[in-house]
Amino acid sequence: MDNRPALGLQRPLPPQRALTGSYALQHALKRTPQPSRLNNVRSVSQPVNIVDLTADGARIDARNAAAFLNNADRLYASPHVINLDDDDKQRPAKRAKTAGRGFRAGGNISEAQRDAAHQAVPGSPLPSLPPRKSVIASRNTAQRSRRALVHRAARRANGLEPPSIATRLPAPKLVADFHPWNGHHAEDILTETVVKGGYFDKAPAPNSAETTSAKPTIWSNLSAKNNMGLQTLSYLFTSVMEKRQAMGRVTAPSTFKPPPRVTVTDTKREAWLRDLANPDVPLRKQSRTIPHGVRGKLLMEQCLGKDIPMPRAVWLAKCVGANELRAFRRKGVSGAAAATGEAKWVREWTVSVEQFLDGVIACCGQAEWQLKMDYAVKLATSFYTERLLERHHYLDWIVTSFAQAPLERLPIWIILAQLYWKDITAFGRRGRQLAEAILGNLHSMSQARLFVNDTLKARLHKLLMILAATNRGCLILPKTWQKYGYLLAPRTATPNDTPAHNILRRNARLVAPLLKTPQNTRCALLRLYSMLDSVALCLDVAKLSAACLAAVRDINRLVSALLNWSASVFRPGLCRIYLAGQVMSQLRKDGQDTDSAILGYLGSDPVNSVASEHVHRVLVELVRRDAFSAGRYMQWLISSGALSGGHGSSMATALLPMLPRGALSPHLLNTRHTLMNRLKMIPNGDEALASVEAAVLSSAESSQDIRSTVQQLSSFAKLELAERLVARVVVWAKDGGMSLPHFCCLRDTMETIGDLQALATILEASIHTDDTALLATICDTISMYGKAFAAIGCLQSMVDRVSERYRILRAQQALDRSFILALTVLLSRFPEKAQFIKYLDSDLAICDQQTSLAVCSPASDNLISMHASSLDSDSDIDSVFASGNTMDEHLMQRVFSRIVQRAGKASAQLDHGSTKICSWLNQLRAVDANNFDSMARSYAIAAIKNTGENTSMLTVICALVAGGCLRFDFIIDLAKETKSSAAASSAVRLLCSTTIINGALHPVEAYRYRVQQKRFRRESAEKVIPLLVLAIEDPRVAIDDDGFHNLVMEYAVYKYADCIQALRDAPSSSAFLANCGRLVTKMLNLGRSGTQPVSLDVKSIVALADPLSVVQCTGALAFLAKAGDDNDTELLPAVLEAIANGCEVWPQLLEVANQQTIAGIYKWAKEQVLNNASKQDGVESMSREEFSRVLDILDVAHHAAKGEDSSSIIGSVTEKLRALEPRLSGFTEAVVEERQRVMFTLQVLMHLTILYSSSASPDNDAGKQTRCNLLAAVCMILVHPGLQSHQEILEYIHDAASTLADTLPAEALASLGQSILRNGKSDPRLASILGTSPPPDAWLALVSQPQPQGSSQARALMKQAANQQQMAGRGNLPSPVQQTSSLQKAALRSDGRSLAETKTMPFALRRWEIMSDATPMVGDNDTSLSLSLFGARKV
Repeated sequence: MDNRPALGLQRPLPPQRALTGSYALQHALKRTPQPSRLNNVRSVSQPVNIVDLTADGARIDARNAAAFLNNADRLYASPHVINLDDDDKQRPAKRAKTAGRGFRAGGNISEAQRDAAHQAVPGSPLPSLPPRKSVIASRNTAQRSRRALVHRAARRANGLEPPSIATRLPAPKLVADFHPWNGHHAEDILTETVVKGGYFDKAPAPNSAETTSAKPTIWSNLSAKNNMGLQTLSYLFTSVMEKRQAMGRVTAPSTFKPPPRVTVTDTKREAWLRDLANPDVPLRKQSRTIPHGVRGKLLMEQCLGKDIPMPRAVWLAKCVGANELRAFRRKGVSGAAAATGEAKWVREWTVSVEQFLDGVIACCGQAEWQLKMDYAVKLATSFYTERLLERHHYLDWIVTSFAQAPLERLPIWIILAQLYWKDITAFGRRGRQLAEAILGNLHSMSQARLFVNDTLKARLHKLLMILAATNRGCLILPKTWQKYGYLLAPRTATPNDTPAHNILRRNARLVAPLLKTPQNTRCALLRLYSMLDSVALCLDVAKLSAACLAAVRDINRLVSALLNWSASVFRPGLCRIYLAGQVMSQLRKDGQDTDSAILGYLGSDPVNSVASEHVHRVLVELVRRDAFSAGRYMQWLISSGALSGGHGSSMATALLPMLPRGALSPHLLNTRHTLMNRLKMIPNGDEALASVEAAVLSSAESSQDIRSTVQQLSSFAKLELAERLVARVVVWAKDGGMSLPHFCCLRDTMETIGDLQALATILEASIHTDDTALLATICDTISMYGKAFAAIGCLQSMVDRVSERYRILRAQQALDRSFILALTVLLSRFPEKAQFIKYLDSDLAICDQQTSLAVCSPASDNLISMHASSLDSDSDIDSVFASGNTMDEHLMQRVFSRIVQRAGKASAQLDHGSTKICSWLNQLRAVDANNFDSMARSYAIAAIKNTGENTSMLTVICALVAGGCLRFDFIIDLAKETKSSAAASSAVRLLCSTTIINGALHPVEAYRYRVQQKRFRRESAEKVIPLLVLAIEDPRVAIDDDGFHNLVMEYAVYKYADCIQALRDAPSSSAFLANCGRLVTKMLNLGRSGTQPVSLDVKSIVALADPLSVVQCTGALAFLAKAGDDNDTELLPAVLEAIANGCEVWPQLLEVANQQTIAGIYKWAKEQVLNNASKQDGVESMSREEFSRVLDILDVAHHAAKGEDSSSIIGSVTEKLRALEPRLSGFTEAVVEERQRVMFTLQVLMHLTILYSSSASPDNDAGKQTRCNLLAAVCMILVHPGLQSHQEILEYIHDAASTLADTLPAEALASLGQSILRNGKSDPRLASILGTSPPPDAWLALVSQPQPQGSSQARALMKQAANQQQMAGRGNLPSPVQQTSSLQKAALRSDGRSLAETKTMPFALRRWEIMSDATPMVGDNDTSLSLSLFGARKV
């Protein structure tokens, strides 16, 4: 029922009340304390059965939430009533008592106590429609808000609320001297006593002097004629004030003492800790005693378990720590020993905090872990803020834990790092460690590539962005820049003043001296050639050409380098021709003028190490691709005078007849013919080419005869023959006329001509065949020239077409084992074909199973006759396999011996059945694989060990390898096990020689053997190189064999480091040195037919070294060092001469030089740099380019030299930096040349600083002191006033100082930092480098004023002089600056003492003793910092 007053009645207002504090305090409604052993009884004033009529039903005030009780004794929230909070000085809350569980408006209170607002007025209920809740609720809320604002403003205007600055008192007064007028206060009642004597809280005593008048006492003095009254009154007042001030000062000694620790039982200790966790138990009570045994990690665990409030937990830690630290002083230890003990205890306490925090983090995922983590982090942060920890150790632990944290806990450490972000990054070394940790985590996430880490990666990227924007120096990481640099690479290629470009530039400047080793320092051409040599099968011509152009910017130099590389005699293989053609064609498409560069190259002097025929082949390929203008070339021939036969014209004119006819227009063909007639170049007749063409197409002659005929043709005739054959074969293959013998003949012809482009065209035309044997040899051909076909651009299409052809024929024909094996070898070089290879392996297993079932048929009755057969003829062997019978071990041995005998015959003695050797071997192995493998291995062992001059046994091994019955791995391992040079020589011959191939093999089988040779050499170089060194020790090794020479050249280019190491480890036998000398001499004299050969001496080898021949030249120098010749004295001047002549490969020559030579070059470069840097004219004695070159030599030689003491040069750099300071002060901005010289000298010295800071940190004290002196000199240069306007050089100096500081221990940096601070050099940059900054209490000092010496008369005179000086200065008051200056000039005090006599001592605050409520009784001076030091007054 709704009991509301009638609409015409007005509800009476509640009476006004004075408010002081919250409404709950007015009615003694204190917050219910938490359980405590000291508070077990509830106060009688505690509220019971109270309902809050002013709270919001959905929102309870947080300040009153702790006072809520349970069940009936609780506060009930009443909705839709305004919540008046005491802090906002709102209207006091309306509350009503309740009895029991029910609610009644009246209750048991009397009418006098009843508030009018709580009186219930009877009335009848009013009918009403259900209102719209949203509209009415919003309307009621707005009305309540307006009503609250009106009431609040009215109460403030009427003075019913106490002012905010009023003094708070306990109940019942609440506020001091605040009584709003209500007409009933005693002060408001006017009586005679109040009117005459005023109002008193406490009436004075009858005999009190305060009630009498002071007029009789002072009137006589005031009315006297001498008028001394005012002076007397002033004297009285002054005396009273001085007496009051003196008596109000705190003079008592400090009574501070940390709470003592006592040993208590576990129960009492737990009770004490619970009371400490209870905020209602005052700390004064707890400070009487603290329990013993609560320390270290246990203290923090107790605080966490008891949920002790944070200020009290810190108070407890300070109490324990203060007692622990005072224990060191009580033991009688003082001075450095006490300081060491205290520092050790603080370190242990810090470790305890770290272990506690780490333990809480390790509990991630457990119950209430989030609350525990929140408390632990706040507690540790409070200790850190109060400076109760060893800050450096704690911050280092944060950074180290961040770096070592697993990914699942990394977010926690990110939060912790952000909490201490400012302090971590304030020290550059620690900030760089944090940056490396961030980059390391990003690097590992980037390698994993998991989407679940994207959020974490975004957070780490944000941290990097913050570092880049605020602490850019923390991202200068020269030691790890090579690994993490890609994570900080700028997104835009255009250089500008962005943080990313700034970081990239500064890191690159620091990394440059550290990476200049003989292995890493390469000229542009060496980088270009290394890039071209390492091209794989997956070739992107556009990217490769862009990379080449980036390595060599000059297009003329780039084209010349490409032609030299493609035609160099120091590189094996023909794929270089087509790769160079592709790159130059792409450059032309990109808009580069390659034609002019080519014509310039043709007009230059020829090089002995370049084969002109290969240069012409490259240009022919360009003409075919329409990437070189033949018409412009002919015009250049006519206009340049090359037709007159001048010097160097042979290379230019020899290209003319090689131009392909099919790529020339008719008028160019006529011009070409005219020019050839003028030069009397008569090509081979058409009749000769037609006869060779017919012999090839008919295959009437043997391959050897055709090869001999083709070799006799000229270069342009060979190309013409290739064009004719390709044109015929393409039409022929489309008609299905390609057979296996014709293909083999065409392939041999194209290999002899050297035109792999034509061979690729023949392969593409022949792939459509259904002959699996032809497809198998096509796969072998593609495997043999895979890199060349990739350079041409047809490899991927041919592989896909062959694979598709296999899929089609597999469903139409029986499985062919040779086709499966050849296709598997081809696809093994393509990782993306792994699934298809598994498909082929399955088919191969099926094929082998079918072959085994076909062979293992039941034995026939004529088995005995077979045993008796002599097996003299090939037909007998065929009959054995055709019978389909099984064999016993004896018969199998006889058949194997017969096949081996037939395979060992010379090719001239073989009949037509000789081509069945591999087939016989495979059929015999299918009978009994284990027995056959045993026989094959036994034969191989005998052949390897007993080869000698007879090579027939090696030809049998060729047949076994070609037939797939033996692997090269077994042969190489067998030769290594024997440790015989003869066996190694035979194994190497099997690997590289083409003349050893069995002549009885079919061309397809012989070609398959060559493919297996090349594959094993490519994939097992680590096995072949040691075997090659062992084979060179054999006196009969085939040094002059082309295959052996090509193998050495191939490994020298692609496996250079392994070859040099194997040469150094090889024994110095006479046979080895003789054979190796022959091999080296042959390599150095390649392409020198008709010229003077290169002698095997140091000077000639160094003079021959260039980017193309450097591999062979360094190998020759390593051989001379191995030979033991006395070449040390010759190498040093030869290398210096080569450097002076502009040799680009001198770092590679140093790589193989001995330490004596390297030390000599290092000494020479060091003297050059120091002597030129010490001159007053800077480095103007030589050009900047020459000086930079000398610096590069010094960098490389420094990294190559071993055992060099860098202390002397560091000392020299330090002296030069100190000598440079006067020059920095002297030069002005107007003198441009002087400024440039000084700046360049500074750059050189910073370069040396970075170079020598990269070496290992010295172990001896002298080395550390030398580096400290250098760092001090660099820091002085950094803060020099003359350099503050040069930002770039300041960045360089700062980075160099930071790099040097990272190599020094923390103790050395701290000592240096304190020294610099004592000298008055306070700079944030130095604080970042050295990690030292003045503590926040460094300004505190203890001032002592000794008593002045002399008689009392002298002191009086001094005081009088001081008073006169003060009186004279009152008329003209000094400014604050003058006052400070006068203080610094030791002005006299009023008591006659001089400030110069004042002594100051640093005053260190005892952080552990700064605590509140340390003693149970309140005293005048109970603080740890004595109040008497400040002249404090009593309150």
